[in-house]
Amino acid sequence: MDSSIPKAINASINLSMIDKSQIVEGKNGKYINLRLVNTPDSKYGYDYMLTQDIPKELREQGLKGPILGNGRAYDCDGGKQASKEERVPAQVAPRESGDLPF
Repeated sequence: MDSSIPKAINASINLSMIDKSQIVEGKNGKYINLRLVNTPDSKYGYDYMLTQDIPKELREQGLKGPILGNGRAYDCDGGKQASKEERVPAQVAPRESGDLPF
């Protein structure tokens, strides 16, 4: 295993930030597509930003999915939190909240 790949990533999601129009009804429930983005140079001390992924057609129009939260990576040696030098922080931007379908 590559030592640059974290053993685990702890993430937090703000459910009120989810774009309900992108929730997909599947055979076993409702789903949203997520994307973990490594975020170097962030001032918040997180390693990843968690966004809601949107369809390719919308991305090609220059749109971006909402930022839902952030996460921290833990190294491959016993699940310890990555050192400050190894960390790549993430940001969370505020968004208007609405009723969620779940």
